[in-house]
Amino acid sequence: IEAGLTIRDFAVIVEFGGGYGEMRRIVDRLGFAGRYIIFDLPELNALQRFFFSTNAVPSTMTVSDVQAVAAALESESLRPRKLLIATWSFDEIPLELRESWAGLLAGFDAFLIAYQANFEGLDNQSFFEAWQGLFPRIVWKACPIPQLKDSYYLFGVAHDKSNSNRVTEAGGKV
Repeated sequence: IEAGLTIRDFAVIVEFGGGYGEMRRIVDRLGFAGRYIIFDLPELNALQRFFFSTNAVPSTMTVSDVQAVAAALESESLRPRKLLIATWSFDEIPLELRESWAGLLAGFDAFLIAYQANFEGLDNQSFFEAWQGLFPRIVWKACPIPQLKDSYYLFGVAHDKSNSNRVTEAGGKV
């Protein structure tokens, strides 16, 4: 999928599972100036806040409560272009929690997900194939990660009027 979008084109980024916070610092260096929200465990939120304070990373909302994410997204509902980043995180949570996020992500315009084909007995391949159907305006592409056996990137970008001339796949407009 070639979307012609840069990180600067997004008004809101939600990162599901932010590690110690390096992705936030990277998108800042790439010119992101919107609202950044990290959903993670409270202990990791504390680590992220420490990392941000010692590395001059701009204001970032760090939360461990899904309702706080929902409230933040509600306040950002009129802002265009929202991106979800979830690298080796969304695939490691229980199915019930994944399903609760589908409604929160319905208005998102782009997705960057990295996942393992299987995690603790969960068939993530089947899950993400079915999950794509929950987002009919998103064009999806799964790509194996050659250097990480049984791991994949899942890219998704909205195919609507605002993106119709920007979203292409090898061979032409989707």
